[in-house]
Amino acid sequence: MHHTAGANNLIDWEAEVRNIWYYHTFSNAWGDIGYNFLIDPNGVIYEGRAGGPGAIGAHFSCRNSNTVGISLLGTFSSVSPTDGALQSLKLLLVELCARNAIDPTAVLRHPSSGLDLPTILGHRDGNVPGATCTITECPGDVLYAMFPSIRVELLQTIPHARRRSVRH
Repeated sequence: MHHTAGANNLIDWEAEVRNIWYYHTFSNAWGDIGYNFLIDPNGVIYEGRAGGPGAIGAHFSCRNSNTVGISLLGTFSSVSPTDGALQSLKLLLVELCARNAIDPTAVLRHPSSGLDLPTILGHRDGNVPGATCTITECPGDVLYAMFPSIRVELLQTIPHARRRSVRH
């Protein structure tokens, strides 16, 4: 999970997504937005990296395989995301976990990094010397602190028939 580390009070969120696309595509030379999905404060979910469910993002410490990048638009170091953004985030995570039989409370081996990581994690969780190309505080301290309760809430929401419990 990420935050874009931008403003929290823009008028035109679609323009912000286009700005991120331009920056990631041309300044970073990633060929597209690094995140698979972006969510604005109104709860609108945008497709980021084109290509659908199998698209590999460019968002997780240079170790992007077996990941999905979701970024909330804004900065969440000292403020919370809006209720609309959180509701959409949870709905998207429920869908992704159910579709891919992921236990949102599990910790698994991430082959690309060699790390044992929660299935729902923050960009900063990949900040291990030798296993990363970036150091970050993303997704911000406030959003990051919400992860344990989000994981438990998702576990209670995902239909058990569509989720398997996998722990490392």
